[in-house]
Amino acid sequence: MIKGTEMQLHKKVLENEYDVCEISEWRDFETKEKVGYNYTVILPKMRYEKMKIVVLSATSIFEKEELIKHGLVKVIFEELDTWISIYNGNMTAKGEASAIKRVGKVANQEKVIIQPMS
Repeated sequence: MIKGTEMQLHKKVLENEYDVCEISEWRDFETKEKVGYNYTVILPKMRYEKMKIVVLSATSIFEKEELIKHGLVKVIFEELDTWISIYNGNMTAKGEASAIKRVGKVANQEKVIIQPMS
């Protein structure tokens, strides 16, 4: 049987830079401890479908308030690994990255790289 995690998105549908439209804390299911952040991005090459990408990090590179103010924040994910998740017959794309980097400047803020927690 083929598992959903064995299926990956083809590189031609992935982007070099992503527009983040939502951000939320990523918590461990059992311990409820925060382990990182979920970044929901838009995939224009896939009819603007959304994909959640998780990054293990102690802090986020921006806050929800900034998304509300600017609408979208452009980022680059390092070492992005993607897979397909199937739940109740619906397929969704998911991903995990080792780090996230902001593209460009907003309000005089420099680019920031968040490294994974050790």
